[in-house]
Amino acid sequence: MSNRSGATLGAEAFAQLAAVVRLRAGLIIDPARRDVLAELVHDRMTHLGLTDPGAYLDRVERDPAERQTLVEGLTIGETYFARIPPQIRALQQLVLPALLSRPERRLRIWSAGCSTGEEPYTLALLLAELLPEGGRGYDVRIIGTDINSRALHTAREGRYGARSVSLLSEENLARYFIRDGDSWRVGAELRSMVEFRQHNLVSDPPPEQRLDLVLCRNVLIYFDRPQMLSVVDSMHRALTPGGWLLLGHSETLWRLYNGFGLVRHEDAFLYRRDDAVVATPRQLPRPVERVIRSPRPASTIPTAIPSTISKAIPKAIPTLKPGEQIREALGAGAYAMAADLAAALLDRQPLAAEIHYLHGLALVELGEDAPALIALRRAAYLDPACGFAQFLLGLVLGRLDHAAEAARAYGAATRSLSRLPPEQRVPELGGRRVGDLADMCWQLATNPPSAAADLPPAKEDSWR
Repeated sequence: MSNRSGATLGAEAFAQLAAVVRLRAGLIIDPARRDVLAELVHDRMTHLGLTDPGAYLDRVERDPAERQTLVEGLTIGETYFARIPPQIRALQQLVLPALLSRPERRLRIWSAGCSTGEEPYTLALLLAELLPEGGRGYDVRIIGTDINSRALHTAREGRYGARSVSLLSEENLARYFIRDGDSWRVGAELRSMVEFRQHNLVSDPPPEQRLDLVLCRNVLIYFDRPQMLSVVDSMHRALTPGGWLLLGHSETLWRLYNGFGLVRHEDAFLYRRDDAVVATPRQLPRPVERVIRSPRPASTIPTAIPSTISKAIPKAIPTLKPGEQIREALGAGAYAMAADLAAALLDRQPLAAEIHYLHGLALVELGEDAPALIALRRAAYLDPACGFAQFLLGLVLGRLDHAAEAARAYGAATRSLSRLPPEQRVPELGGRRVGDLADMCWQLATNPPSAAADLPPAKEDSWR
């Protein structure tokens, strides 16, 4: 495969380099991004005077500095102040006032994956506006971390162009920044609250314990599911009781981790540590080789849930309808059995949208997103009005980095679910209310995780 610069990277070399990046930094490099990696490798080989990708792979494996350079080339990204205004308003109006109202005047905030520093400085600006008496008597520290040393250098320098500060008001710029030609430098009041550290989310512990607020926005999408669960679990353990976690608008802990309560503030969704619930990452079953099954003889198709899981599904009886059997298996956590039942039924009823939806749900629960995508696309095609299938389709598409398609699926889910009674509950989707699902889908549809969505709006649409 070649990219526009003419760089090439064979499948084997791509797989080996992607494995190194995943092992060292936890980053998942999808095959669709092979061109990005190829261009970066081409630039590094030219710089090092190498002509063989194999030689570069050897260099990466034995040279920690070159590994770091490779990782940094893949992770640097553009951001800006007051990014995602609904979340900024939630911080300004709900989260930070709640934290500042506590008797103890100690506040610890972690901006994980802070890139070039706009996020932690934004937090400092919000606190500067909210702290009573100029912050006297308060012990406040904001820790920005990132794996990318080049991004951290920019963060520590604290100098930004007009695009980065375009969402800030003229008053805030005048009070907290210093004009420097065409750029703006962060002033001493904000700098005094913020420190930056290099940190690997996959291999390093949280920078501090007893954290009150963690922001980890649009970072977890680059990790695979076990790594993501490990990172979230470490954040949960580091948070104080009642502490807050903010994820990116395209990220969700739904059915993945149950140690947080979901809180909505206007158009933003936030997570709060819930000590009434024992925090448990969702443990995935051993990987199984299951795709959309090919037809098999009718004699091999189960007509009822086998006795091997009868203890796990005490309510299951042979007279249940096929869809009910699958739902019983799902409710008992027997996801592999639910997938088998659905696949077998689809051999006989290939146009049954409900069974495709349940098949997709079972595969999602098993962590098999690629085959789940096939099943859910079939369900949505056969029954476009099935909002539950569209919801799951958006979830899987988002995890597989198909942002535009995910937004369309969430939009279709919003329209379909809005026609149902909002108080209706969906047992196979964790007993959630239809109204809650519709609200979540609307939020994800209107804030798609795409490059275009991350562009700051015009000045008149600023967050203040």
